[in-house]
Amino acid sequence: MKKNIFKYFSIFFYICLIYSLLNTKYIKYSLAFLILATIFIYLSEKISSLNTNIDNMNIDNFKEANAFYKVKKFLTPSEISFYKKMQRLQDMGYIIVPQVNLATIIEKQNAKYHNELFRNVDFGIFDANFNLLLLIELNDKSHQEISRRNRDLKVKKILSDCQIKLLVFYTSYPNETDYVVNRILNAIKENTNQNMK
Repeated sequence: MKKNIFKYFSIFFYICLIYSLLNTKYIKYSLAFLILATIFIYLSEKISSLNTNIDNMNIDNFKEANAFYKVKKFLTPSEISFYKKMQRLQDMGYIIVPQVNLATIIEKQNAKYHNELFRNVDFGIFDANFNLLLLIELNDKSHQEISRRNRDLKVKKILSDCQIKLLVFYTSYPNETDYVVNRILNAIKENTNQNMK
């Protein structure tokens, strides 16, 4: 469509050029009409070339770009091990959801940007109706890095503002099954009692 508009403008200015050359009264405008006609022909051809290049693209053109992507494991070995220790909670009717994205459980109001909500927390514990009870972070050595610390502080601040309980476990500790389950149950009970007040 844009290509056609530029083409029509170029034709119009060429007609003006011819008219100005034939009519001595308007000859002083000839150069301007020539320049404008040339510019619009150039723009028409440029857009035509761009559209042709886009139309000729196929999946092979993107092979190099896709080389930067590869499938990775959904959970780390530490997260899988920790998830298995929480299985007893499912027998009690709780739902364990790994990799909970903050944007799926938190809504930012009166704001244009929501980038800080595009962060994952390792696990969410929900009741049978998918009401969030608490979130769990399993911290390994990577959480000692400055960038991770900043991310963790931001997540804690957001969760605190929303009054969402966050439990933190560390991979450097054994995290025996009974300890993990009891700590989570106590946190759920404590959270429920606070909400009832």
